[in-house]
Amino acid sequence: MSNPHISISGETGSGKTQATKAILHDFLPQGLPALILDFKDDYSKADYAQTEGFTVHDANFGSLPFNPMVPRIDPETGRANPIGHVHELANMLQRIYRLGDQQAFALREAMKETYTIAGVGSRPFIPGPDQEYLPFEAIRDVLLREEAMTLLGRLSPIFDLGIFSRGDDATSLEDLLSTPTVIRLSQLPGDQVKNAVAEFFLMALHSFLLRREHPHRLERLLVLDEAWRLVNSPFLEPLMREGRAFGLGVIVATQFPRDLSDQIAGSTATRLFFNQTKAEQVREIQRTLVGKTSGTEADHLGNLVRGLAPLECILQNLHHRPWVRLRAIPYFARVSDEDYNR
Repeated sequence: MSNPHISISGETGSGKTQATKAILHDFLPQGLPALILDFKDDYSKADYAQTEGFTVHDANFGSLPFNPMVPRIDPETGRANPIGHVHELANMLQRIYRLGDQQAFALREAMKETYTIAGVGSRPFIPGPDQEYLPFEAIRDVLLREEAMTLLGRLSPIFDLGIFSRGDDATSLEDLLSTPTVIRLSQLPGDQVKNAVAEFFLMALHSFLLRREHPHRLERLLVLDEAWRLVNSPFLEPLMREGRAFGLGVIVATQFPRDLSDQIAGSTATRLFFNQTKAEQVREIQRTLVGKTSGTEADHLGNLVRGLAPLECILQNLHHRPWVRLRAIPYFARVSDEDYNR
């Protein structure tokens, strides 16, 4: 399919995680590495990771191999725009941490000062192959010097954990994005830190893909469980919109279909809906699949969605219009069958 993206929704226990693992289990042998942002330890457990060949990076222990202070490089001109990157980063942190305007201004100024210290400056430039940047944690030193203690207190968990203390390590980042990898986020302290680190990853992935040749064929997967956390990210929609050119397929999984914005949901060509009992969620599925919430067809679909057994779902894509009911063979059954056949 020209659009490789998949959305999966379903209430707790309905089977969406088992379905996601089953899809990954079929894709990985085809040489399609997946990057999974794991908020709930569904993919980080050693038995699953070892069986499927995933490397687990725990964000709660040790730094991650990229530097958020490295600005994106324009693939057409080879130029980087530090000020544009400052505003992009500051806007993201302002949204996640609900910073006031003055706090956001102080954060932008600290980022600018960090660039100045590194000799980067504020004007667009063409980075050389040996271009160096100060690590993200250098912003803390500037904030301390400026005595911006309230702002520093809001952002201190990101700095204190040393999540990005290694600085820019392009080789390790490329390895991470080119091999089956799980980023364990579950043990980070608080939703704000988890969401910020996840968005930093989307930013790094977007920048990484922009610098590469566009393969126009599926080469890697991004899996976002609890996708509601990232629907407001300025990087998710471009990743999905340009996914085919990037060679990226995105699997977004969430409990409720209304968690996904129209832009994100509309970017997925394959949709799986597992059991839903809440009226507003059922109506959302009715609107998506039959375009209305009343009438014989909509009523039949609504009753079906409310009565789906675990692992049963409604699927819609180019090949199945308006929809088809199916039962997913869960991941644990696929693995057990393979062990039995061996």
